[in-house]
Amino acid sequence: MRAPESTVEVHGIVVNTIDIGERDRLFQLLTAERGLLTVYANGARALKNRYLTTTQLFCYGRYFLAEKNDRYTVQDVTLEESFYDLRCEVDRAALGAYVCEVATYTGTEVPDTELLRLILNTLYAVSRGLFHLALIKAAFEFRMAAELGFMPDVTACAVCGITEGEFIFDLSAGNLICRDCRDTLTARALYEEGMGEHRIEVLTPGVRAAVECVLSAPPERLFSFRLEEEDLHIFAHAAEDYLVWHTDHQFSTLEFYHQVAL
Repeated sequence: MRAPESTVEVHGIVVNTIDIGERDRLFQLLTAERGLLTVYANGARALKNRYLTTTQLFCYGRYFLAEKNDRYTVQDVTLEESFYDLRCEVDRAALGAYVCEVATYTGTEVPDTELLRLILNTLYAVSRGLFHLALIKAAFEFRMAAELGFMPDVTACAVCGITEGEFIFDLSAGNLICRDCRDTLTARALYEEGMGEHRIEVLTPGVRAAVECVLSAPPERLFSFRLEEEDLHIFAHAAEDYLVWHTDHQFSTLEFYHQVAL
């Protein structure tokens, strides 16, 4: 006996699209109510189809879906935001695509309003050009890592507990070690054994403060800080390495972003 068809309403953003045949499209929708869904759009690539624009990457709104046997087909869309400005400059578009790919990789069919909010806030910051793209990207990466359960501890040295000075950040362990402890026998026992499996970055006081801000700030103030150019470079490098390390995934859009980023 076939399961009856039902209609569900969700609020979500298109984070991936796949062309099917000559006219149709599959798209992945990150939603507040049901997490990440794969949705079929019949004829969505036809020029006069009403779903041509609303099923494209970055589109956010209310989606009415027909659900049957755990499969979804779009029935209607009320578009609320297209993030049009993301498409106007190649570096912004590339960063937006990377943010969406990360969401696609990490999303599940479990409601996660915080993840959706993080994606929307990040895309808004990118599209409006409110902050340096490298700062937005790095803040997003550290916050995303925390959302995934890889919360770094940058409050103090993991060995002696000191809270001031310049620290080394262990990407695999997600914690700090001060320069003095790095040279002690205790630190060697903790960090030199299997050092090939550990990646380290040097964090200046400014970078460490930036990481603490990103991990504790409310979503609407996630990017509201400044860094000197040298510190921004360190911050960006550490954030990307940390997220890639803990997801153990090479994001295809990341390479393209680096090719076009100014």
